[in-house]
Amino acid sequence: MLTNSVKQSVEQLDILYDGCCPLCRSYCNNVVIDRKINVALHDARKQSEFRSAVTVQGIDIDTGIVIKLNGQIYSGSEAILNIAKRSETRGLVGFINRVFLNSAIKVKLFYPLGKMARKLWLGFLGVDEINNLKPENTLKAQLGAQWARLHPDIQQRFDQEPNLGEVILYEGRMLEMRRSFMGWLFAIFTKIIGNPLSSYQGNNVPMEVALFKEPNKAGVFWKRTYFLPNKRPYVVVSSKQQSKKGEMLECVKGGFGMKLKVYEQDGNLHFKSYRYFWSFLKLQMPIPHWLTPGETHVIHTNLGNGYFTFTINMTHPQLGETFYQHGLFTRKQF
Repeated sequence: MLTNSVKQSVEQLDILYDGCCPLCRSYCNNVVIDRKINVALHDARKQSEFRSAVTVQGIDIDTGIVIKLNGQIYSGSEAILNIAKRSETRGLVGFINRVFLNSAIKVKLFYPLGKMARKLWLGFLGVDEINNLKPENTLKAQLGAQWARLHPDIQQRFDQEPNLGEVILYEGRMLEMRRSFMGWLFAIFTKIIGNPLSSYQGNNVPMEVALFKEPNKAGVFWKRTYFLPNKRPYVVVSSKQQSKKGEMLECVKGGFGMKLKVYEQDGNLHFKSYRYFWSFLKLQMPIPHWLTPGETHVIHTNLGNGYFTFTINMTHPQLGETFYQHGLFTRKQF
């Protein structure tokens, strides 16, 4: 039987947070919200309808926590203030909300410290930012209108990036591999950051190139395996990704990498470096040109019938050519 009691409305609060950040995870899992509010937590590292809606609105999750309160989306300072005002005061998180985050002035002062701590934690853990606004296909985004001028076979090759758990494999031979004496020194010194340069010289070296993605890592990984005669396979791993500023980056271990210009010429695909850098705890520092193996120029040339050549040339402004490799490849069919 119905009574004359007043029906109270219940608020719905959805929280989108970084599940790989220990601070974010601890805060969201331990915050105690008023019992009159339904709360749902969403890990921004996983695909969800809420994350998709946030991305469609052009909200960068890496700039701060995002919430949906009664259908309205808030991010950053507004989001954390709405959570703090609706949380109970008990527990450590309640104390933090009450003392540091329960007014607009306090949020402006203290919330940026939390965001800075998140960046430091991710850097320490070796986890990339979420980067939810990145393009679905980095290469297409970099080339823009030039994409349509690429040879159709090259377009087909790079039209889709590998999905998580999927491996795209190419096989072939490095028809020629050479390096200068200074190139050999660069190869020796860079072994500490994961063998990004090969000191080997020779011809007709069997090789495989695997493209894949890794959980919580940005970009597409390229694993190049050289099957050198009478030696253990030599493996070089790098990732190609787009920065927040829209730059094309190729990164190796230790935080080292280079910025690339990507362009089409005569229907073929070109990558050319213009700056090497070192990243430490998300801070990017340029490396002087004279300390690098030189400008890197990679050319992907289509030959037809599923075959293409991969050519890499590294030229130092003072030392001349340091590395040169030229190979013939095709996609491996399973």
